[in-house]
Amino acid sequence: MKNVNRAAFLGFRKIARVISSAVFLACLSLALVSCGAEKVGADALAFKLKNGIPVYYKSVDSTKIASVIICVRGGSMTYGREFSGVEDLLFNLMSRGGSEHSYDDLRRLSHEKQISIGHSAQYCGAYLSLSCLSSYLDQGLDALLDCFLRPSFDAEQYNIMMTECDQGLQSMQNDPQSLLFYTMNKEIYKGHPLSASVAVLPESRENLTRANLKERYNKILDAKRIFVVAAGDVKLSKLRRVLEKSLGTVAALEADFEEPQIPPLEIKGPKVSLKSPALAKGSGHIAIAFAIPGASSPDLPAARIAALMYNEPLFNIIRTKYGACYTPSVSGGFSPAPYGTIFLYRVSDMKNAASYIPEAEKEFLSGDIDGKLGGFIKKYLSSVYQNQMTCASIAARSANALLSFGDIDGFDKIADAAKKTTSADIRRVFKKYWQDGSRRVFEIEGE
Repeated sequence: MKNVNRAAFLGFRKIARVISSAVFLACLSLALVSCGAEKVGADALAFKLKNGIPVYYKSVDSTKIASVIICVRGGSMTYGREFSGVEDLLFNLMSRGGSEHSYDDLRRLSHEKQISIGHSAQYCGAYLSLSCLSSYLDQGLDALLDCFLRPSFDAEQYNIMMTECDQGLQSMQNDPQSLLFYTMNKEIYKGHPLSASVAVLPESRENLTRANLKERYNKILDAKRIFVVAAGDVKLSKLRRVLEKSLGTVAALEADFEEPQIPPLEIKGPKVSLKSPALAKGSGHIAIAFAIPGASSPDLPAARIAALMYNEPLFNIIRTKYGACYTPSVSGGFSPAPYGTIFLYRVSDMKNAASYIPEAEKEFLSGDIDGKLGGFIKKYLSSVYQNQMTCASIAARSANALLSFGDIDGFDKIADAAKKTTSADIRRVFKKYWQDGSRRVFEIEGE
């Protein structure tokens, strides 16, 4: 009897899946017809406004949340180091108010209706984001579009923002670790198209006036740079009508927007040594930089997993065996031409600590890579994607994929490649980037 019931239950589940798929396809077809959208990528829809601005949509199961993101291609790779932080500050200020929504109005919407306006900036672009209950989407879109199309550039909010910025810069200059990484980034990218930083730097601070933020805004308000990503409980036909009346009126300033060509990064140069009164004499931090795979390199997932795996022998040798530093670690940037860092934090033996790294490399390559690989693949996927199942995070992930790769499934493809990583891939990328590539050493110690 139990087997009969189980068979009936499994049969019901199968029928339910078929019905669910049919309902999804019916809804998809309706959405396609109602807004003139077409399917793109694995599971997204897209249409274009009358001025050519693309709008992408990702469905999210069983949610009453709506997310809409207005993205602008460009980013820190399109301006010089002397304007580092200009888009981060610009979109920060835009998120603080438009001509019809003051900063206090936005706070009230956030408190009373959970309508949240956020911002983000990176090397390849920036965006304003909206997240709210779908029942408040009309009000949320009004606020988002007001902030994007008619930013107030409020003087009081600008001053508050710059005070926060100055505090961050002062903290950076007083913190030995932050000063070390600032110096390393400046030296490694000297003369390179990625020399500008997403964040404000001491040498760019004075150039980030309200007038220059407005000038940057006028440059990027370009239909050839803009695209929109929506996710969750959104009616596409209605979204299209709203966007056509607003973003659809933005003019194209360029025939087409082309990202600059980014050459590979060369790591070369002498060791850089800094002093800090905040550190005890004879102790400090050591950072060793080396080139790693770029955002679009097929070596990227294997190198990221190798870095996670390498942390264990690095800790075993440098911390546990020799006690040369408090915490050794491996990290890496994400861009077309990034660098990785072996970082030795709170070094007690500045003279010898780095000399133990080859022993850690040998232990890593002679260890049980095959046996441990599956667990580290899962760890990598979890660390990258574990917080990306909410409506807002799905929208942000799609927006970032389009900015980084021009492909809404870009990060999903990296995840798929990571799942196929073999121990031979790990050994190959480790040898190529960690052992055979050139390095440059940066250190800071107490006076």
